[in-house]
Amino acid sequence: MFTASTETARPVGTVARLGAAAAVLVSGLVHLQLYFDGYRDFPNENLGRSFLFHSIVAVVLAALLVLRRGIVVRAAAALLMVGALAAFAKSRTGSGIFDFVEKGFSPAPQAALAVIAEVVAVVLLAATFLAAVGPGERLDRRLAAGAAGAALVLAVIGAVAWAQSDTPAQEAGPASSAPATTAATTTTPPTTAPPTTVPATTEMAMPGTDPAPTSTSAAATTTVAPTTTAPTTTTTAPAAAPAADGVVVVSIVDFAFEEAALSVPVGTTVRWVNDDAFDHTVVAADDSFESETMDSGDTFEFTFTTAGEFPYVCGIHPSMLATVTVTA
Repeated sequence: MFTASTETARPVGTVARLGAAAAVLVSGLVHLQLYFDGYRDFPNENLGRSFLFHSIVAVVLAALLVLRRGIVVRAAAALLMVGALAAFAKSRTGSGIFDFVEKGFSPAPQAALAVIAEVVAVVLLAATFLAAVGPGERLDRRLAAGAAGAALVLAVIGAVAWAQSDTPAQEAGPASSAPATTAATTTTPPTTAPPTTVPATTEMAMPGTDPAPTSTSAAATTTVAPTTTAPTTTTTAPAAAPAADGVVVVSIVDFAFEEAALSVPVGTTVRWVNDDAFDHTVVAADDSFESETMDSGDTFEFTFTTAGEFPYVCGIHPSMLATVTVTA
């Protein structure tokens, strides 16, 4: 093992170290973009925290690789990249990581870009520990500070841009998406009886006699207080609004099926629309229907011809659960 004082400064080592710094920065920026694009909350906050932690540490280490060539910095960067690759592999096997399971190189192209950057970083950093390569030369302080500062500024600009552009878009949803669906609710408005006025009662005297005393109620008029009936609310089973062509549309957005508990009659066609930025599938628990991988904007349809309950999941993200209840 070499120390910072005995390593030979070779130009090839400088190229390897700076190339590794660029690759580490790319890995950090990809994870930062994915964090703001939905992974900060799906399937729980732990996954988002891991993405954010990786992003921050990667950006800092990328800057340090430009400024310094010490063993500690290079080893830390290599360990971070190896850890990211291990987490990528674990998320695609068994129960995944932090209750998150992904398939292949989804989301595309971020997954492939991150893996390539991390593999390149590991190879280049490993090369800097070889006697024939070394960690390279120390850069001019001004040049190194400028490059490190550029990496930090790029990360900050990216974070601000992704944070501002992602949230409104996901709240509003694409303009072509199906209308929002809510449970059908019938509300009876409060009923108020109109005020009733009872006129005063007066006894008339017969002609030629003294006027009889007039009997009048305590008030000239009596007003009966209005009667108010409390509102009543009746809620029916959840159902999606039909599209113009008569099918029921289920939107996939923010790693969720928006109509997670859908009730439709026999013979209804359900159309799933991927309004998310990530790939998804629709897979029935009983294998009665299964879609291909749906890119953003893709659709999948299935007509339910028998009554019953049909649970289904996203085959890529099994934590996305929903059910279609078909009534006779």
